[in-house]
Amino acid sequence: LVGSGIRGVGGTAFLYESDDLRSWRYVGPLLTGDASQNQGELDWTGTMWECVDLFRLGEDEEAGSTDVLVFSAWDEGTTHHPLYWTGRYQGDTFTPTVLHRLDYGGRYFYAPQSTRDEHGRRIMFGWLQEGRTDEA
Repeated sequence: LVGSGIRGVGGTAFLYESDDLRSWRYVGPLLTGDASQNQGELDWTGTMWECVDLFRLGEDEEAGSTDVLVFSAWDEGTTHHPLYWTGRYQGDTFTPTVLHRLDYGGRYFYAPQSTRDEHGRRIMFGWLQEGRTDEA
């Protein structure tokens, strides 16, 4: 996935695939937000998405595992906040169900990315932006 935006539409995650991790084929947008909805609100998905991360919670198809698409909402050079969609990733499509805030701490958590550790736990890390003034 590559975070990007479609001018006049909203932030998006472009999906690529590869058999050898050297040659890549563009598949298309995995999901695109709507920049006209909720502009300036905490759940606004912005005009561009940065640091896109897609992962599955739970591996049991019968139990209804959930897929999570994380991104940093961005607009005109200003990072607004990290958000995530829960939903279902099948084939080359992500079908969202609910949009969530990832951080309620005042826009200081940025660029979240995750990995699984050796115990199978999902570990997320990101940048913490300085919130104090230069004088402080």
